[in-house]
Amino acid sequence: MRERPDRFSSNAAQAQRTARHLSDFIQTNLHHLRKVDRTGKLEKDAASFHARLQRGEELTGNQLSYLEALYEKTMAGAGFPSVDTHHDKRPRSLKFG
Repeated sequence: MRERPDRFSSNAAQAQRTARHLSDFIQTNLHHLRKVDRTGKLEKDAASFHARLQRGEELTGNQLSYLEALYEKTMAGAGFPSVDTHHDKRPRSLKFG
C-alpha cells in the first residue's frame, strides 16, 4: 500500500513558524513594548530572537515561551487584554501534629 504524504506539519515546525510571526509582530510594534519596559531589556531580547530567527536558527522550548511572553507584553502595551507569565510557587507541605 502506498503511503500518502503528511499534509499536516509537526508541532515543532508549527511552533517555529509561529515564533517567526510573533517576532515579526513584536518588531513592527516595538513602540508598544517600550511602554511596558522602560529599561530596554525586553527590546534587546526581542531583537536577539528576531536575528536568530532571520538566520534560520530554531528556538528551544524555553526561548519560545519567552518570545510568547514578549508578545503578551507587547499586547499589554497596546492596551489589549494579555496574559501574564505564570510563575509557579513553591509547594507547601502539610504539617500534622
